[in-house]
Amino acid sequence: MRRKAVSRTVIALIAIIVVILGAVVAYFVLLQPTRPTAEESVRIALIAPMSGMEAWIGLGSVRAGRMAAEEIKTVTLPDGRALPFEVFIYDDADKPSETVTVSRRAIFTDKVHAGILATSSETCLAGVGVWDEQGLPVIVAWAGHPDITISKWAFRLSPTATVIGKGMGYFVVNEFKPKKIAYMLCEDPYEIEVYNGFKGVVQGTPGVEIVAESIVEWGEEEYTPWLTATFAAHPDLDVLVVPNDPMMGGPATVQARALGWKGPLIGYSGCVSAEFFAIADAPPDYPAESDENIYYHSYADIFSPSAMSFTEKYREAYGVEPPFSAWPTYDSVYLLAKMIEERGLEPANILAGLNELRDWEAPTLGPLARFTERGEVVLGVVICTIDTTTHTHKLKTIVTEPEIITP
Repeated sequence: MRRKAVSRTVIALIAIIVVILGAVVAYFVLLQPTRPTAEESVRIALIAPMSGMEAWIGLGSVRAGRMAAEEIKTVTLPDGRALPFEVFIYDDADKPSETVTVSRRAIFTDKVHAGILATSSETCLAGVGVWDEQGLPVIVAWAGHPDITISKWAFRLSPTATVIGKGMGYFVVNEFKPKKIAYMLCEDPYEIEVYNGFKGVVQGTPGVEIVAESIVEWGEEEYTPWLTATFAAHPDLDVLVVPNDPMMGGPATVQARALGWKGPLIGYSGCVSAEFFAIADAPPDYPAESDENIYYHSYADIFSPSAMSFTEKYREAYGVEPPFSAWPTYDSVYLLAKMIEERGLEPANILAGLNELRDWEAPTLGPLARFTERGEVVLGVVICTIDTTTHTHKLKTIVTEPEIITP
């Protein structure tokens, strides 16, 4: 009798445990909201720095990516299925190790079909390897280091740093006919490659010389001693180039003006940002004609109708101008949606579509001729000028010479 009672007790306990486990499973499986499976939606990863020093860049990318996803909403596959279009956002804090971590999460946990890296060169170099290992297409929105596209699965939607440098160098030597140029840059892989492209054009132009250069540490804000020495040694200096980052290029612009510089001042994409304007506002007594002597490279053909429409929507939604990172990220989302709509969800088919793409009118970047075998975009280098008094931009020119823009 005693054994039978124990057995009944054990059976009762087991039954209670089974009921509890069943309730827990039912709660998590049936009551909790679940994300759709990979077959129920088109899923794109967008990886960008939303914390750390480069958060201002990542914020622009994330906002633009969300705008594009909200506009696209649904993608119709070649087999006729209309699936919801989703963009999953991941913060990599501009850290290579974190990019690797979130890339794996996107691929293995969230089962995305393709990715977008809207982060800096060093970070992209680490992240691309994960997508290559897993055989999934990834678009690099704007990072410029040449080694990023070694993987056959990686495609860069913005000109390489070298092409940007060549484009700006071509513009400078043809627009200003200078003899002497001074160049400041940050010890950053992107800026070094831009400089190499610029220098290559200058060295190939008779009578033009870079007479002074300064490679500064990231975050440097004091340039007056170097500028003072450079202006004294070269009173006939024709062109001055400042660092790309607005938190560095802004102070360099202010200090150069304070020392009396009124000649052409060359920046890069960092000049098209609220951060640059906040620092580099022209003083009240600054000559208007000199204030418009700031020239920079823009990732977008910002005065095309579609780019202007995007800029207006961004401004209306967020109350600020889109930073340089916004345009290529926005177009990256549209490009992947286009490829999946035309080719389907199989990675190899998306890859083939990107390789075979020809003459696509990108929403903000303008006419995209093609990708090279290496995955580099063939796209014009847009040069703009700005007025820091009125915070307005003007298109100066688009460099389209094939020998300059083909990587």
